[in-house]
Amino acid sequence: MSLGFRDTRVTVVSHNYYRTLNYSYVLKSADESWTHPALASCFVLKWIASYLIVVFILGLLTNGFVLYLFFKEKHLRNPTNTHLICLSATDFSAALLGIPLSLSSNFSCRWLFGKYGCYYEGFVAYWAGITDIYLLAAISVNRYRMIVKPLTSYRVAMSKPFISILLCVFGGLFWSLMPMIGWSYYMLEGVLTSCSVKWQDRTLNVISYNTALFIFGYFLPLSAMIYCQSKIFWTVSIHLL
Repeated sequence: MSLGFRDTRVTVVSHNYYRTLNYSYVLKSADESWTHPALASCFVLKWIASYLIVVFILGLLTNGFVLYLFFKEKHLRNPTNTHLICLSATDFSAALLGIPLSLSSNFSCRWLFGKYGCYYEGFVAYWAGITDIYLLAAISVNRYRMIVKPLTSYRVAMSKPFISILLCVFGGLFWSLMPMIGWSYYMLEGVLTSCSVKWQDRTLNVISYNTALFIFGYFLPLSAMIYCQSKIFWTVSIHLL
C-alpha cells in the first residue's frame, strides 16, 4: 500500500517537473524569437541599412526645411496650409524616431531591441503612416471644397483645420495603439529587422483588426482622395477647354 502511494507521489512529482521544463522551454523560445538571426544575409541587410540612411537623412532634411520655411514665412502660415505643416511634422517624427531602430538592426544583422522595442517601432511606423493617409485625405477634401465648390465655400477659421488635424492624428493613434492593448499585436516582419502588425495569423482577433484597418485606414481615405482629385481634375479641365 505504501509502495503504491510512493509510486503515485513520484508520478505527480515527475509530471510537475516536466511541466515546469516545458513552461521554461516556452518562455525561452518566446525570448529567443526576438533575438533570432535575420532571414537575409548580412551583405543584403547592410545594403538595406545604407538605403535607410539615405531615407533617414532625406526625411530629416526635406521635412525639416519645409517646417523651417513655414515658420519663417508668415504668409505661408494660413489655415489652408496647416495640413501640410502637420504632414511634414509627422514625416519628420517618423524619420527621427522610427528609422534608427531598423537601421541599426540591419547593420547588426538581427533585431536589437527586443519585444518592447518592436512594439515601439511598430507603433511609430503605423501612427505616422495612418496619420499621413488621413491628412492626405483631408487635404484632398479641402482642395475639392475650394476648387469644385467655390460658391459654397466660406472663409476657413483657424479652429476648423486644427479640428481636422486632431481627428487625423487621433485616428492614427487609435489604430497604432490597438495592437499594444490586445487587438492584434506587433511582431517582427520580413527579414526580422523591423516590426509590423501580424498579418499572417488566421485568428479572429487578427483578422478583425486587419479588416477594420483596411476599410477605415486605407480604403475609405483612398476612395475620398480618388473622388476629390477626379472632380478637381474634371473641373479644371472644363475651365481650360
